[in-house]
Amino acid sequence: MAIYYNNRHSKVNLGDMAYIKLTRKLGHSYYIPFASTLDIIKVGLYKVLKKVSKLVYQLDLLPIMKLYPIISIIYLERVDEDPY
Repeated sequence: MAIYYNNRHSKVNLGDMAYIKLTRKLGHSYYIPFASTLDIIKVGLYKVLKKVSKLVYQLDLLPIMKLYPIISIIYLERVDEDPY
């Protein structure tokens, strides 16, 4: 169980950039309405502004996204630096 937990909760640090993971299923938190299987399931490159609690972070989201900027780490994926 610890391996599964660690894979789902990747470390995100303050100042890092992160993607928001979306789903194609209706009723599952952040979803894409009318999505096909070829649609993108990650959006953005958003800066992590603040750590609210152990598993919750505040992101610098655009106002047009209409999402609450405090998001659980389950829905975040850290952007790895480009080695090139």
